[in-house]
Amino acid sequence: MMTRANRAVLLVLLLAIGGRPLHAQILEERVTACDKGDVAACRDAGAQYELRADFERAAGYYLIACDGRQGVACANLARLVARGVRPPPFGNADPSRAAALYQASCDYEYAPGCTTLGTWLERGFPIGIDITRSLGLFRRGCDLGDPEACRRLGIVYEAGTGVVPNTGTAAQYYSRGCDGVDQPSCFRLAEMYEQGQGVTSNPARAAILYLRGCEANDPNACVRLGSMYEEGRGVPRDADRAKQLYRRACDIGNSAACRLPLIVGGDVIVRP
Repeated sequence: MMTRANRAVLLVLLLAIGGRPLHAQILEERVTACDKGDVAACRDAGAQYELRADFERAAGYYLIACDGRQGVACANLARLVARGVRPPPFGNADPSRAAALYQASCDYEYAPGCTTLGTWLERGFPIGIDITRSLGLFRRGCDLGDPEACRRLGIVYEAGTGVVPNTGTAAQYYSRGCDGVDQPSCFRLAEMYEQGQGVTSNPARAAILYLRGCEANDPNACVRLGSMYEEGRGVPRDADRAKQLYRRACDIGNSAACRLPLIVGGDVIVRP
């Protein structure tokens, strides 16, 4: 399964080259440039061959680019190797080799590569567990700008996995994740402001964060904001606004929210 971090790896390349297969002549030009030593062209050629489902050829070009210190290419190659694609000199699916490639992508300052490898080591799949190393990778990924890595650190410090539990530190990492537009980070930070966990209680700030999430189509954020309007916490009490938010949550996928307007006197919203 392709993780969010891995999807981001390929998306970066696809956005850079238009997100669609290039005309054959342009692809040939990239291949020619690669043959002349342009490792960025090798990276782009790999992405294009992957779009064409020519995975072995894609892996070959990613390998050249990775050897040229292109972190994105190392991460893309790691994903293919983990699936069992066979670029020379690799064989079948090789999680250990894939892990080494993700490490290389991190060393070359590609943040999602750090996060992916950190997640593997934290979960112990598909390679062995190593909490200490995973923490270092998450810190590296967060410092390089991957909001998912910052969220992972928030979870670690909140749970006390390999570290002394510290909700204040967790909140700081969730805040960094939220600043990077990671909605799960924003949602957890909003909960902490609402409940006064690790931060000074600030329902008004929580409401702002829930609104951001609701506008980004997070139905749970809509529900939480609706409850704040229903009860007048951090925002003025407003039953009609609460009902609107519950309806929005219902419309975007939270079926339990379809019954919530009854609490404030509204009609039950039945999804088709």
